[in-house]
Amino acid sequence: MAYTASRTVRANGNSLGEVGSRIVCETIIGLLLFDRDSYLHQRGWDPADGVLLDSGNPLVTIRDFFEFAGVA
Repeated sequence: MAYTASRTVRANGNSLGEVGSRIVCETIIGLLLFDRDSYLHQRGWDPADGVLLDSGNPLVTIRDFFEFAGVA
């Protein structure tokens, strides 16, 4: 576990390393795949269309993602 923890963070704790990034990505993708109400299961939606915030702006940054999720 210590090895994994040491490989998940870099740049003095300001960003994720390869292992941490993979854990976060796989978690988010897994949640989207198993949530029947997620964008991945909406008819007529294509990933190339992106996701829009309530303001109409595209979801681009992690901050946007948190805003979209209602936790920012």
